[in-house]
Amino acid sequence: MTRPGKSTTDMIGQVVAVILGLLAALWYFGDSEINLASLKGKRVLITGASSGIGEQLAYQFARHGSHVTLTARRQKVLEVVSKNCSLLSPDNRTHHVIAQDMEKLNMTKNVVDQAAAMMGGLDLLILNHILPHPIEPFKAEEYDLELLQRLVDINYRSYVHLTKHALPKLSDSGGRIVVINSSMGTESAVKGIAASGQQRVQRWFKPASPAGTAEAIVQAVVNGKDELYFPWLEVRPLILLHSVWPEVVDMFIRFLAVRES
Repeated sequence: MTRPGKSTTDMIGQVVAVILGLLAALWYFGDSEINLASLKGKRVLITGASSGIGEQLAYQFARHGSHVTLTARRQKVLEVVSKNCSLLSPDNRTHHVIAQDMEKLNMTKNVVDQAAAMMGGLDLLILNHILPHPIEPFKAEEYDLELLQRLVDINYRSYVHLTKHALPKLSDSGGRIVVINSSMGTESAVKGIAASGQQRVQRWFKPASPAGTAEAIVQAVVNGKDELYFPWLEVRPLILLHSVWPEVVDMFIRFLAVRES
């Protein structure tokens, strides 16, 4: 009796790996489909919901029967998104809009309270709003200081305020908070660098599809994941490298941020 050659052994190993991969995929996506049913009736507040990932998240949750409240600055745009959500809802549910600028920190409590009142509670708070800005050298000019204050208020402090006001309601419902971020700040950061003359950045960072990103986020929520990196291959390796060799990643980011003469 002869032993299988090395090539045969390798082939068997590859076949087994493929089969295991398929079984894992079937288990993951099959389980996800079952879990998606749990979104029916969930009361969801989404910030930054007038466009991009926020808009697509609204459609995802509405499609699976959730009750959605949308907030952003533009009332008319929010109303269009809300109508689209109603069309996607299995029961043509009416969804709600709250036009508010998250720079007004004293209004964050009103946003949470109003959303909870309209939906009869709160199960999910999705923090998606952001003040976009290009990645460029900090010159410490008056404009930079004013922009820095706005960035801190909108991209950080408003998240803290909204979370603080939502926690009692989420504790009552056993709900969750979802925070959405980007490995480079925002999609517009990449566009800002490219517009400044660095077209080469587009070879390194390509904005993910809002619809695909929203679908991945919803899958992560229903499967109880604490973290999601999407697209994984474009995001996770850079973050891991930064944790062990930060100066290299920082040098790379600075390289992308420097304008070509």
